[in-house]
Amino acid sequence: MGKRNSAGSFLDKVINTNLTKVADTKSKIKHSVQENQRRNARRRAIESNDERTVHFVFKPPHDTPETPFSKKFAKLMEGSLEDFEA
Repeated sequence: MGKRNSAGSFLDKVINTNLTKVADTKSKIKHSVQENQRRNARRRAIESNDERTVHFVFKPPHDTPETPFSKKFAKLMEGSLEDFEA
C-alpha cells in the first residue's frame, strides 16, 4: 500500500509540474499574440471600414499642380469658398 501511495503522489507531482509548465507556456504565447495584435492594429486601421488615417505632405519637394479641387479646397480653407463659387 505504501508503494502505491508514493507512486500516486509522484505521478501527481509530475502531472502538476507539467500542467504548470503548460500553463506558463500558454500564458507567454497568449501575451505574445496580444502584443502582436496591438502592434498590428495600426496597420489594420488603413483597411478598417470605420476608421481612416490620412497622411498629408505639407511641403512636397516638387511643385504641385493646381487642379479645380485644389483651388476649391484652398478657398474653403481661407473661408472664401462661397465668394469663389458665386
